[in-house]
Amino acid sequence: MRIAIVSALAITVAACGQQPASNESADAGAGETKSGSLANAFKVGSDGVPQLRPGLWEITEAGGEEVRRECQGAEVNASIREVMTRDYPGECKIERDSDTGRIYLKASCPQDGMTIDTEVEMTGSDTEYDGKASVFVTMADGKKSGGTETTKGRWIGECPAGVQPGEEVEA
Repeated sequence: MRIAIVSALAITVAACGQQPASNESADAGAGETKSGSLANAFKVGSDGVPQLRPGLWEITEAGGEEVRRECQGAEVNASIREVMTRDYPGECKIERDSDTGRIYLKASCPQDGMTIDTEVEMTGSDTEYDGKASVFVTMADGKKSGGTETTKGRWIGECPAGVQPGEEVEA
């Protein structure tokens, strides 16, 4: 399965320590989330983590240059939940937020004389999302490298018969 946002989340926090998760959705006005109206919001599981609808997704990456269709199942939601709720060993400074319209993670992780800084945000609903992931490494000598990737996902419908989650489908 190739979901850039989930992959970036998993890679980023692998060596990080957990700070308490924040959930600022209570700050939103009645009937709205920080990201917009509830009509365009993720469904939230009992664990408080937004859920994506299983099925066939069209995923656009690299500024629209790469488009693929992929069957996705419940493992996508499990990956998001793992990253947003688990304890991580280490000394990372972590800021997390998930509400009905937003998944957010900001991490700064010192490791072996360097620092890995990541910021990931995913907004949308269970059938459509926009994602942005930035990962930068600052070496002990101050040199910095990395970049930002954007991703858009759109649920198309049920997976075709015989296609398993994680498999790509011809457009």
